[in-house]
Amino acid sequence: MEHGDCIKETKRILGQYNKMKVAVQNLTEEIEARNATLQGESVAIARYGDEPMGGTSELTATEVAAERRMKTTADIAVMEQRKQDMERTLRAVDRALSCLSADDERLVRGRYIDGYAWWQVAREAGYTEKWARDKGGRALRDVALMVFGVSEKPIQIALAL
Repeated sequence: MEHGDCIKETKRILGQYNKMKVAVQNLTEEIEARNATLQGESVAIARYGDEPMGGTSELTATEVAAERRMKTTADIAVMEQRKQDMERTLRAVDRALSCLSADDERLVRGRYIDGYAWWQVAREAGYTEKWARDKGGRALRDVALMVFGVSEKPIQIALAL
């Protein structure tokens, strides 16, 4: 990944930071609900000896229940993977932010996570807009370096929300 691409991807991730936190909470709740549904639903064991011979294209109630369980289990696995990917990204960002100075973290959070304009972030920090923009840009590059490292980071960091 090129340096400019890392910066652009870091901006995108920081811009989605709060939404990812909410998405992780919602996925956790949805996974718990679906697991509870699975535990409350049983599938009878098919008895083939007493069933009439001959074919039918319709599923029996047992087969429908089994199919529903398999689909729900697959859906849970997909949700778990998405949740784990987002959590991994959030942890990487949190670690990077924790390594910044208090001023740098405030600039990055204010501009890229909270979405304020540079003049608003500068006013809050008590500095000029130019100072905030320059210092914030350097801090963003530091975050990108910490999140993506020197070499190319695997694609799992690039989440599609």
